[in-house]
Amino acid sequence: MYALKNRCKALFSGHLHKRVVKDSGGVKYISLEDFFAFSNYCRVYVSPAGVRYEFENLPPSP
Repeated sequence: MYALKNRCKALFSGHLHKRVVKDSGGVKYISLEDFFAFSNYCRVYVSPAGVRYEFENLPPSP
C-alpha cells in the first residue's frame, strides 16, 4: 500500500498549486503552492541526522 515506506523519509513535489504537508506510511509528502503566484519556496537540509525543511518567501520586487 505504501510504495515509499522504508525507502525514503520525504518526497517533495510541486504542481498542486497549494501547500500540502502530510505524513503517510512513515513518509512526509510535501508540495508547494504556485511559485509565480506566491513567490515562495522550500529550503531542504539533508544530513545524517535526517531531513529538515523550511518554507521561505522571496522579498517583494521593487
